[in-house]
Order: sequence, then C-alpha cells, then structure tokens
Amino acid sequence: MSPTGKWRLRPCRGARAHHARRSHQPLHVRNEVRVVGPAHGLARSLAGKHRHDHRPIHPVVPHLRRQRARLCAAGASRHVYRRTGHASRPRGRVGSVLGCRNQEEEEFANRSGSHRCRCELKRRLTVTNLISTLLLQSSSGASGDTTLATGQAVTSKTFWLPQGASTFARENDWVFEFINYINYFFFFLVVGIMLYFVWKYRQKGREVYARGPSHNTMLELGWTILPTIIVVVIFFMGFSGFVDMRTPPANAYQIDVTATRWNWVFKYPNGATSDDLYVPAGKPVKLVMRSEDVLHSLYIRDFRVKQDVVPGRYSTLWFQADQPTAEGEFHWLFCTEFCGTGHSAMNRKVFVMNEMDFDSWVVEQGRWLDKIDPAELYFKAGPKLYARCAGCHTLDGKPSTGPSWGDYDGSGNVWKRSSDPNSTHKVDLKAITNLIGPGKQFENAQSYIRASILNPNEHIVDGFGPAMPTFRGQLNDKAIDAIIGMMQHLDEFDTKSPWAKKPDGAAAPAAK
Repeated sequence: MSPTGKWRLRPCRGARAHHARRSHQPLHVRNEVRVVGPAHGLARSLAGKHRHDHRPIHPVVPHLRRQRARLCAAGASRHVYRRTGHASRPRGRVGSVLGCRNQEEEEFANRSGSHRCRCELKRRLTVTNLISTLLLQSSSGASGDTTLATGQAVTSKTFWLPQGASTFARENDWVFEFINYINYFFFFLVVGIMLYFVWKYRQKGREVYARGPSHNTMLELGWTILPTIIVVVIFFMGFSGFVDMRTPPANAYQIDVTATRWNWVFKYPNGATSDDLYVPAGKPVKLVMRSEDVLHSLYIRDFRVKQDVVPGRYSTLWFQADQPTAEGEFHWLFCTEFCGTGHSAMNRKVFVMNEMDFDSWVVEQGRWLDKIDPAELYFKAGPKLYARCAGCHTLDGKPSTGPSWGDYDGSGNVWKRSSDPNSTHKVDLKAITNLIGPGKQFENAQSYIRASILNPNEHIVDGFGPAMPTFRGQLNDKAIDAIIGMMQHLDEFDTKSPWAKKPDGAAAPAAK
C-alpha cells in the first residue's frame, strides 16, 4: 500500500522482469496486486527523494469482459521520456496500456507518447458511462416517470401529452420534447433579437438613414449550417423510431380491424368480435386494418400509435402495453380522418387485460350468443348488436344517414313497413310490396331484412344512398336473428335507450 493509503494495479515482478520491454507479449491481470509509486499530480514540483509519494492517485478501472482481461507490457524503457525542455513530451513514468489490440497499436502509442492519455481516456469513459446510467435512472424517478412491473417504463402526463401507456411512449415523448425545446430556444432568441433591434434602431428625431444592411458571410453560413444539422439530427431520431413502429415482432398477437361509417369492429383469432378493443398486457399486438367504405384513421393517443385505414388496402400497426387497465379505466381510440356526419361517434375504448384474464375473455366472447336462450335473444343480444347500427339508424323516426327503424314516412316502423302487405314504403322507386310476398324475390320480411344486412346495396330505400357496408362475415345467423327479433319487438324498447324498457314477461338486462 502506498503512503497515501491507496492502491495501484501492476503485474507481478516475475512477469514484468521478463516482459517489461517486450510489447508483443501481453501480461495477464492477476489476483496479486503490488504497489508502485503514486500517479503524477499536483506534487510534481516538490523537492526531495520521496516527492512522488504526495501525488494524488488515479485508480485504474479495467473493463469487465467475458474473456480474460489483459494488460499489455510497456514497450519502452522508463528512461525514454526523461524530463527535458520539451513541454510536449509526456511526464511521469510510462504505464501499461489497457485494451491494446496488437503490437502495432502498442508501438504506435509508445512512439507518439499518447498511450497514457489513451489509458486515462478509457478509464474516464468507463466511469462516465456508469455515471450517465445512474443519472438517467435518477432523472427518470425525479421527473415523475414510473416503471411497470414488467420493466417497461411509462411516461407521465405533461402539459402537451397524456400519460403514455405503451413501449413507444418514452422514445416518442422524448423526441417530441426535444423538438419542443428547440422551438422554445429559437422562438425566444428570434423574438428577443427582434425586440432589441426594434429598440436599438428606432427612429430618433426626423433624420432617416437609408443605408441598408451589409453582407455577412459567417452569419449566412451559420443560419444555414446550424439548421441543417438540427434537421438531420431530428430526421435520424424520427426515422429510427419510425422503423421500430413499422416492424412488428414475429410473435405479435393479431387482431383484424374493420372500419365502417361510423363503427369499428375488432375480430380475434378465434372468431370472437367486439366493438371495443381488448388486448393482452405485456404482449405485442398487431392490428390488421381495412375499410369498408371511406378513408378512416385509427389513433390510440395513450399508446402513441396512429395509422390510416384506406379502402381497398390492408394497413397495419403494432404496439405493446405492459400495464393492465384498472377496473373502470380504459384508453381512448379515435378515428382521426373526417369520414362524414358520424365521424365524432367513432370513439371506442381500449382495455388492457393480464394474459390469463384476456384468454378467458376471448373464449367467452366467442360464444356469448350461444349461451342465450332463443326466446330471450332479441332483448339480451339485440340492443348490444344494435350499437353497430346506431350510427346510421335511429329508433325514434328522426332522419340520419340511413332510414330510421322508427316511423319516418307514415308507413310504420321497420318491421311494420316490411311485413304489411299494404305498405306504402318505397324501395327502388317502387312499393316494397313488389319485393316481398309469395312468389316474389323475398318470401317474407325476415328474408328481406337478412338480405339488406348482408347485401345492403342491392335494393336502395328511396331518399337514401348506397352508404351501408356489408356485415357479411361479421354477423352470424344467430346475431342476425337477434337483430330481426329486436325489430319485431321495437315497440317494447325505449327510443332513447334500447336497454331502458323491459319486454313483457322478461327482465330487462342492466345497462352496461
């Protein structure tokens, strides 16, 4: 141990005696550590035989590697760099270089006198990396960010952004704030300079100087090169995040999404469907989206994901949410592309469930209709399925995108005007009775309504356009039977809320 009470790392005597001047033979870092004189420092100018004992010590921190670490022997004599009048030469005894890759690198370092600087640089980089990691962790805690149980961080709510709930949130929010602070800086800089010039060059008296500004090459180069560098940096930051967001993992859970005016339908691998989106926590989820009619755009703000849904094309996006939503909480899903009068109604809820609960929910959702007795189907399943139709079809006779299920033309509600043989309701500029009846295209009203759901644009009701999308593949026969049953018993439901009125002899389901 040195007089200062600290240690220096040095190879054992035997190895150094044999190889001290042979740079091509590396020395192993051994468990035995011997003391050498302290490193150079503030006491260099002290006189006396032991003046070096007062020098501060710079500890050497070897890198931790999978393979055995090595120290390369010094390739020059200790007398090579004796003190001379040349201030450019390195001072102090030549030390060993950490991390020398080959003999040429060691010899070059010895000839140039830079090996001590290289050693010090490596040490400082190691310490700097450790400090930066600790600072990053501490700053994350100080900024209000929380860490999820799965190890993925989520960003806290800010003035500009809601709380982030996916693995993309941290990187996206950092880039957003980085660009924001650049904007703040240049805004105050430009406005400040402008106000200063307004004050400095304000008119004084009645004399006016017509002399204009002169050319300044350095200024013009500055305001050209600096913005270019900033734009390039922002581009690479954004492009890196874009590539990550456009490359879903191979094991992502796929959910098919169908967008219509004005509705979202989410279909799961087992065939189950839902109006709201349910996803498993801690697992990447891939949405494969298509549109039945016009341009839509799916946006989940808490997940920081957005993607256009284009008719005639499939588009995808993926995300991973690690934190399950608490009971009664959810994330909002929006359509961010104007798609008609019901655009604002295309808001849905996103629920994140732990994997076990999600697996159970998917199984139950796939067979919920099978558990309902056929006699109760119309009031237990009908109102829930009507939610897909509510964007275009009202119950109270008020006009909307599609014909109301209520009486809007004096011919009765949707079931009465379809089943009455004397109905005055018109389809394709003719009375509906020309389509429905024995020996006609549709034997009864049930067949006409079923065809209108699966192939809605075959026959168009007068006064409306071909705006309804097909529900083929989205509704099975039992679901269509539930909708038809609700139409048959439409007078049993409240026109403002289809759950409110109790059917005769049956208990109405609770509102959800």
